Amino acid sequence: MNSTQKEIIHIIGIGGIGMSAIAEILHNFNYKVQGSDVQSNDNVNRLQKLGIEVYIGHSANNIRQAQIVVHSSAIKSDNVELVAARSNNKIVLHRSDILTEIMKDKYVIAVSGSSGKTTTTAMIASIFDNSGTDATVIVGGILNSYQNNSKIGKSEIFLVEADESDGTMLKIPVNIAVITSINDDHIDHYGTFDGIKNAFSQFINSADFAVLPDSVDISHGDCATFGLENGNIRASNIKQHNNSMEFDVLIDNNHRIKNVVISNAIGMHKVSNALAAISVAVKLGISDAAIKKGLLEFKGVARRFSFIADIKGVKLIEDYAHHPNEIQATLTAARSITKGKVIGIIEPLRFARIRNFFNEFIQVFMMFDYVILTPVHPPEDKPISGYGIGDIRKTLISNGFSNVKIMNDALLISNFINDSTNLGDVVLFIGAGGNIAKLARETVVFMSEVEV
Repeated sequence: MNSTQKEIIHIIGIGGIGMSAIAEILHNFNYKVQGSDVQSNDNVNRLQKLGIEVYIGHSANNIRQAQIVVHSSAIKSDNVELVAARSNNKIVLHRSDILTEIMKDKYVIAVSGSSGKTTTTAMIASIFDNSGTDATVIVGGILNSYQNNSKIGKSEIFLVEADESDGTMLKIPVNIAVITSINDDHIDHYGTFDGIKNAFSQFINSADFAVLPDSVDISHGDCATFGLENGNIRASNIKQHNNSMEFDVLIDNNHRIKNVVISNAIGMHKVSNALAAISVAVKLGISDAAIKKGLLEFKGVARRFSFIADIKGVKLIEDYAHHPNEIQATLTAARSITKGKVIGIIEPLRFARIRNFFNEFIQVFMMFDYVILTPVHPPEDKPISGYGIGDIRKTLISNGFSNVKIMNDALLISNFINDSTNLGDVVLFIGAGGNIAKLARETVVFMSEVEV
């Protein structure tokens, strides 16, 4: 691929967080890009303002002028545009194929892992931005510093968040491979936990250098390990402040960076993310001062423990967590900033995931003071009998946890919060979908009106 080519590239699901970043990168590299999605969203609006044509709704007509059609694993094989592309002998590429082409002959730092990869990628980007390292960045979230999920850099360095959910991180040409964590997510794709570990092992062993949590039992000949207690790069003297974490970093038992502060971060898992980012910076020879400045200037990532309002002393926070371990980490972070109640307004992701982790979800939901369940995301996901939000509620009640409701109306939720909270309490809007984000925004509006 090169910028003199004039083929039209059509991206199915262009409004997705990963696909919209690819669309913008291609557009900035002077490719002709268009796309489609089932509905408009902020990513679609941003792309349209750049002059990228976006069709709302899928139709075979949308791809008539395109020579190349790009899809992700989220697009089903019977998608009308995908079927039409193959029937008409269009070039059909997976998103990972396009990423591979974009990054050919570049110096690639790829961040993958079961959780924490978006925040870690964002922290590395912030360190780069404050050290004069002008990298191109592609990330699976909206970085508050960019108000975007991508940035075009002038150097040969590409920093990319690599998707582990379907194994496509294995297609990316990698110089530095970063793994943030490994858990038993995406069993449906990998079959077993050993299958997940083997994929991550292949990922790091395709790279020149690896950054790994000290807790994982996979290895690489040339690597840095990080951890809160062990590893080449570890943290000590950890202190939590109102909206930041402070700690010292010990590198190879002989070099210490004192008083590192991560702004816009709460929770020990954020310290772990920062250690992974620092490991990359140390490998690249970035100075201690630039590392400290990058983390101090870290603006956070939208929907990653993001404060969205403080109404009458009740903090409303939004988080993208959708695996039981992630939800527990988010709850732990919330507990660390309040002695009051924590209410979880939770949007489960996919019925298969509820089935795979049903008992784990029940255990973590019982750690909240109250839980409000909203419909499963995505709305078109096919229900699995026995694993809906009604089944979760019934099981919680049978286990003695009665503080659980099912709601999907922001006015009702705001009334519940007003009636059930006191000064210092925390409300968490948890989930990866658009509905929970919409409910969070609307709830803030209703509660603000009551406050006035």
